[in-house]
Order: sequence, then C-alpha cells, then structure tokens
Amino acid sequence: MGLCPQKTKKISVGKLTPLKTEQEKINQLIFAAFLSLKRRRSGVIVRFKGGDPSIFGRMKEEIAFALEKKIPFEIVPGVSSFHAVPTYAGIPLTARGIAGNFSVLTGHFENPHKKIKIIKASDTTVYLMGIKNLTKIVDLNLKSGKSPQTPIAIIEKGTLPTQKTLISTLAKVVAEAKARKISHPGVIVIGKIVKLGEDFAWYEKQPLFGKNIGILKESQELKKLSQLILANGGNLLTLPLLKFKKITKNHPDLLKALETRKFKTIVFTSAPAVKEFFEIFKQLHQDARYFANYKIVVIGSETEKTLNKYHLKADYLGEEANQEGVWQTIKKNKLNNILFPKAKVTRDFLEKKWLEEKIEFKTISLYEYEPQKTTLNQFNQPFTHQLARLLELDFLIFTSSLSVKVFHEHWKKIKISQQKLKEFPRVITMGKTTHETMHSLLPPALTKNSHHPKDSSFAGLVTKIMEIVAGEARQDTEDTRRKTSTEQEGRE
Repeated sequence: MGLCPQKTKKISVGKLTPLKTEQEKINQLIFAAFLSLKRRRSGVIVRFKGGDPSIFGRMKEEIAFALEKKIPFEIVPGVSSFHAVPTYAGIPLTARGIAGNFSVLTGHFENPHKKIKIIKASDTTVYLMGIKNLTKIVDLNLKSGKSPQTPIAIIEKGTLPTQKTLISTLAKVVAEAKARKISHPGVIVIGKIVKLGEDFAWYEKQPLFGKNIGILKESQELKKLSQLILANGGNLLTLPLLKFKKITKNHPDLLKALETRKFKTIVFTSAPAVKEFFEIFKQLHQDARYFANYKIVVIGSETEKTLNKYHLKADYLGEEANQEGVWQTIKKNKLNNILFPKAKVTRDFLEKKWLEEKIEFKTISLYEYEPQKTTLNQFNQPFTHQLARLLELDFLIFTSSLSVKVFHEHWKKIKISQQKLKEFPRVITMGKTTHETMHSLLPPALTKNSHHPKDSSFAGLVTKIMEIVAGEARQDTEDTRRKTSTEQEGRE
C-alpha cells in the first residue's frame, strides 16, 4: 500500500475490519469505480488481496462479474500464505526423509469425509482460515489416524511484526492456544515437519521483532526508514500529524536562479529538498554536466545518498549533521554565492550567519509539512483516538522541531492519567535542535526515556533503537538469572 500515490483512493473491504464487506458489495464497489474511471477516461483499479488471488481468494466470483460487466482485467499472481507463513516460522512443507508431499485445506467443514482421505494421504497438512475450527481440525486429524503426539503449529498474523508461533501436539494444542489467546488470521500446519520450526525459527529472533515504532508525518522519504525497520523485524506506524506539500509557486524562481548561473554554491539540508530541486531542474532539459562549476554542500549522509541518485557527488559534507555543521564547512572553505533550496519552515541559523558575514545567498522554499488539523483514519476514528494509540508503541520518533510543536498542540487536548503516562513510549529525536525543542515543550513524563543518537541518519536511528532493545534484553536476562539464583538460595 505504501507504493500507492498519495492521491489514491483506498477502500477497505477486509474481513477483520468494522467495514466487513460481503462479496456482492465488493463487486458493486468495483463496478462503481470502473464507471467513474470510464467517465474520466483514465486511471487504474487494483483489487488488492493478501496472498495469491487464485487460492481461496474468491477470484472466480470477481472475474465472472468483471466478464459480465465487460470490465477489462489482468491477474497478477501473488505469494500464498499457505507456504509463506510457515516459512516465516522456519517450517518447510517438505523435507527429504520427513515429508515428501503436502496438502492445503480450508478450515471449513463442508465435506469432512473427503478431508479425512486427504489427511491420510498427506505427510504435511496446511489449513487456511481454520483458527475458529481448531477443535474440529484436531478431532478430524485424530479420526484419520494421526497420533495425539503429532506435531502441530499455529502461526498467527504470519509475516507481520506481530507474528506469534505456537508449536504443540494434537493432544495439547487446543488448551495451549486458548492459554496463549491465539486468534485469526492464522495458518495451521500439521505433521512431523513442524518440529523443524523449533530450530529453524528465524523471523521472531530478529533484533526489532515485535517492536512498534511510530513516526509523526507522511513522506516518501520514510520508505527507507520503514524498510530498515521491517528488515530487522519491527513495525513502522505513521501517525500523520504532518503532510508533505509542494510549493509550486516558487518553481519559476528556482528556474530563473539556475538559468542566470549567478550562484556558485548549492546547499541542501534535507533529502526532500534534493528531490524537489531535481524535479524542477528537469524542466531545463540539462544533465549532470550542468553542475560542473557548482560546489554542492549537504547536511548529512541521508541527504548525500539522495543526491547520489541524481548521479552527483557532494563536494562537501557538513562537519556535523545540523546547520551549525554546514556553516562550519561553508566558513572553512570560503564558499559564497549560495543557492539554498529548502523547506518553508526551518531554522534560520544559516541565513543569519550569511547575513552577518555578508555572504550573498538566495533561499527558495520548495516544500512544506502542513499540520493536519483534523484527521480521520480509514475506520472514521477521530485523530485523538489515534494519538491515544501512542501508548501501544515501543518507540516514537520526532524528525524535526516542527513535528514536536504540532504533536504538542494535539497532545494538550488529550486526557491521559498519570498511570497511563508511565506507558508512554521511549522517544528518539533526529538532530540536536529537535531534541532541545522536545525538552522545552513536552513534560518530563514524556521525555524521561528520550534518546538522541549522534548519527541522525535513518540507519543511525535504527541502530540506536536496536542498541536499546539489546540492552534491555540483556538486563532482563540478568534479572531472571538473579531471581533464579535467589530462589535457589532460599530453598537451600
């Protein structure tokens, strides 16, 4: 979903949402969207489904409807949960000497006698949509001749950072699933092969597995941060306090400044500034050779990496990843005639220094982050409800002073008890100024668990979070060891 353009209209028809939608209603939504695009003569409708649409995915009904209504279509195969989810639990479906075949069944019971025949012929049996009928599935496998000691795995919310795996036996699984509060969606695997999951499990051992990390704005640049967090098993949640907006009225000013070639230095203090700059630069129909006589200064590694995507290397990197560091670099190298494409709202430290030193410069605001005054999510819940969900987070990231200020305005409207405040997530700030703004505006109850990594790149943020998590895990292990030791001494 993160690959969709910002203007894409998203309609939730999932079976687990308050908007649970029957198939006929889904068909009508598709038809209405088709008629709308037909009138506009442009656009694409995507019926996005989990797993593979051809496996227990109601593809037959929707394709038949599309043919009836003369809606053109194409089918994109996906990765089905029947094998993807067990793989994320370290459970293969076949293995030499253990399982040479497998079957995939639904958890529904329209033809139990037929299923018994399939179970008897299968080394491994996978059930989709079977959590509600777990007791019946266990009974069916016992009736088919399976031993009560046959291994069984239930993988809840597989492939997600909230994945939970239970490995048990047919004799014990119902009671253990109830005790662990296992719920749907989930995939069930039965057979000797399941035992491999005890050693092969990998996903739930990731350094950030199960950690929910929140950030307070929507932006394309967050894709890299999301990828880093997901790659380490965590989950990035976006609370859209701030929304990215281009400032198109200033495009002519930038084009004019580039055409005159009056400036000799370009300063970038953010990755979005680089991206917006080059989107506008394309209108000149020039290439990288255009910048042969320019000196380019970037604030930090993330901004530098974005610049590299346009086949350019920075001449100078700020001595620190903040405006003070950029100023030291400019001063040290006696740079002048500066073009400064930037966000509308930023610190004015650099401009003040340039004025003091009588350095010629021009600032052009190319984008801004607009505070979201009122926001409803896809389930029509007010934004105050979303902010209350902060207590479910393990970490909260502030990327700028503006994000702190807007958060502060919203937070003042929410009433949360002092006891609940103790559950507030640990705060991570990007940049020294953001850290100072946070301490100046937010109460100590929210900032006492704050951290400010020296490396304020996305990689630096994720590394810092992993260090905190690893430190807490070591502390938990040490506390458990001490408790066990004390209990043993008491028995002696």
